[in-house]
Amino acid sequence: MLVNRFCLLDKTMMNIGSAMYLSASIFDHACKPNCYISFDGKNVQIRALVDMPNFSYSKCRISYTDPVCSVTSRRENLYKKWFFWCDCSFCHDEGRVKFENTIKCENVNCQAPVTVPEMSRWKRAAWQQKATTNGEQQKETTKDEQQKTWGNEIQRKPSTEEKQRDKQQQNGKQQRDNQRQEEEEEEPPACSVCNCPVSDLAIRQYQLAVTFTKEKLSTMSEENPTLESCLEILEKQDNFSSMNVWRVRTTDFAFNACVYNGCWIRALTYGEENLCGMRYYYGSEHPTLGLFLFKLGKAKIYFKEFRDGIRCLEEAEPHVVNGLGPNHPIVEDLRLTSLMANEDIEICLERRIAAANKRQMEITAKENNVFNYKRELEKIFKYTSPVA
Repeated sequence: MLVNRFCLLDKTMMNIGSAMYLSASIFDHACKPNCYISFDGKNVQIRALVDMPNFSYSKCRISYTDPVCSVTSRRENLYKKWFFWCDCSFCHDEGRVKFENTIKCENVNCQAPVTVPEMSRWKRAAWQQKATTNGEQQKETTKDEQQKTWGNEIQRKPSTEEKQRDKQQQNGKQQRDNQRQEEEEEEPPACSVCNCPVSDLAIRQYQLAVTFTKEKLSTMSEENPTLESCLEILEKQDNFSSMNVWRVRTTDFAFNACVYNGCWIRALTYGEENLCGMRYYYGSEHPTLGLFLFKLGKAKIYFKEFRDGIRCLEEAEPHVVNGLGPNHPIVEDLRLTSLMANEDIEICLERRIAAANKRQMEITAKENNVFNYKRELEKIFKYTSPVA
């Protein structure tokens, strides 16, 4: 039930429960899907986002998770909930990985994005060492207690299995020591523009901020985000670059919270700030990008920025129609919003002037064609007349 269920969405794309569809459960996952799920009442609809020659259901892929997430977190989430490790092209895209965990360069005159590890090596090594030490101490304590309880004063020879286990523990400890030594010798990350190295303090602050972000976002739903919590997270992410995946995800939560609560001026600010990140992580064909552009266009129209708003709506419409279908209520709302924006006096005047200029160009082109035709006829008559 947990593996094959679908989140049931209403007409406004809000999650209202879970449902089981046996036929739809055959579709596998891809971090860059070629199909999209929508609902018409209780009926699930899965539409292809791209043309697929030699169609077969084995080629259809849907996304089980949100693409705006780091590779490590996304793969761990898929393993915990669906019991497989994703191995798609997105998970091996080194360019995306470099952008996912970036901070601003500490050089004030540079501020270029610098890639840092999502989980710092020094912290992971410390945790592994602590866990191993605690485990070995616990094993030794348990063994001593057992010997005292059983009253084994006679020293017995270790069995073959115990020898093998002790050997594996020693080999594992040696490998961890070697790995820790390599990590200590590894050079810290540095800016690719000005070669300014990232300090250990900046890396620690980044790791704490990412941990704080994950904890806060896990308690919020995408359908009803808390604006106060989003502002608190964004304050912690002060040194994150604009393309950092956790910054993009948090800003999207804050954008939706502002839209749902009617804070249009903040929504416009967050939307414009997050536009490049949403384009990059969702791609040009994902319907979620169309929904984002639709809400951003609404915010622009609310502040009388009709030209920019109409451009956002025109860009959003094909993505939304492709993912949700031409008769979905959101598509109808998008078209109605575009129609209302086009009724603005300045927009109507610009449209009339553009139409008049187009007609004038057609008339001019037609006259030029007639004039050129007459000149050609005059040349023909000149060289074919008896006098000539």
